Amino acid sequence: MKSVDTKVYKITETIREKANLADELYQNKASKVHEALSDTIYLSQINSLRRIVADALKAAEELYLTYEALVRTLDSKCKSIIDEGASADAVKEVCDLIEYLNAESSSIDCNFTLSIEMIDMGDLGGMSFIASVEAQAIEALWKSNYSTMPEVIEAEKQSKIIENKEKDELKKALKEVEKKKKENAELAKEIELKNQKAKEYMDSIIQECKQCISDYKNRLEEELEAQISQLEKSKETETLEIKKKISKKQDELSNMGLFNFSQKKILKDEIRNLSIALEKLNTSNIVSQKNNYFRELIDGTLKDYKKTIDEYLSKRFPKTDDEKSSTVELEPADIILQVMDSADSLMTISDIKLADYRIPDSNQKVSAFVRQLVVEGLLMRKEIKECAYFKITPKGRLKIAEKTDPLPVEKYRENPEYANTPIPESPSVMTIFKQT
Repeated sequence: MKSVDTKVYKITETIREKANLADELYQNKASKVHEALSDTIYLSQINSLRRIVADALKAAEELYLTYEALVRTLDSKCKSIIDEGASADAVKEVCDLIEYLNAESSSIDCNFTLSIEMIDMGDLGGMSFIASVEAQAIEALWKSNYSTMPEVIEAEKQSKIIENKEKDELKKALKEVEKKKKENAELAKEIELKNQKAKEYMDSIIQECKQCISDYKNRLEEELEAQISQLEKSKETETLEIKKKISKKQDELSNMGLFNFSQKKILKDEIRNLSIALEKLNTSNIVSQKNNYFRELIDGTLKDYKKTIDEYLSKRFPKTDDEKSSTVELEPADIILQVMDSADSLMTISDIKLADYRIPDSNQKVSAFVRQLVVEGLLMRKEIKECAYFKITPKGRLKIAEKTDPLPVEKYRENPEYANTPIPESPSVMTIFKQT
């Protein structure tokens, strides 16, 4: 390091220490005022409070005058450093310190008001400051001197070259990204069209299967109706036969003479047995029982056939894992980049944390993500008045631009092994009705 640079850093360090001491003195006096105002205040204390406030205002004025004097001192002690060959960094150190002192002097704002039992007693005193014209002129001169230094001009020139190069590279990269996005959009459209056709084909096969089940059910119902009808006819025929036999036996009995007791007894027993058989036939519910029995068989058979069809369809059109719907959740780092890209301005950690509900509500966690993004060159860090600000870099913008929607998944794909496999045939209708 040059000796003149060492001299500059010692001067600026001394000036900073003096500025900090003056600020501490003012803060101590101002805090006493606030403490006094926070306690219960009686009218008799107003005069003493005014004296405390007056001390604080005096301290504020002294702080302002100290800042002004420090600017002049820094200017006078470092005036010759450029001629002595000081580096640009040393000159910038002086520029930054003068700018800081002027900003601090302009930010002094002390106003004290008092109210007793909700009654406004007015201002106890107040004062606002702004950097003097002389101090502002000194700041402008140093900034001008710094900006005209050959190494600063060269550095800015190189920075501009790099910036333009990065812009050109970013523009070129963004063009490639847009081209890729367009290709993806076309591909996505093709996949969607393919999915639509595949679904129409799958639906047609499913409809065929449903029709097979429906046809089978209709055949079963028709056969059940035929079976029940046949049972009812058999019952009617058997009833008529018994009635005929009873009538015939009764005729025989009436045509017998007064005697033939044994023969008459036999005929009466036969008529009684036939009447009992007729009564049983009339009161029996065999048709209903058969109907319920066959109905249970039909329901079970249809259920088994539907299961066979479902297994057939699941093999012919299997669902793969990539067809399962899933929501893609962005990582906090990606969300932070999106926020920074939209804001396009300097942001603090607190600003970033509050910008999106998906960002963790913790300065520590946000700082960790931001730190990593800075390391990766996706964000830039800038310190202003000892506060860290961040802004997205061209590389960060490129990463955001590269984020594309995932391509749609090919669905309703047919298993080639089962493509030509016919729909399973239904069991024979008569097989069921033979189970009597």
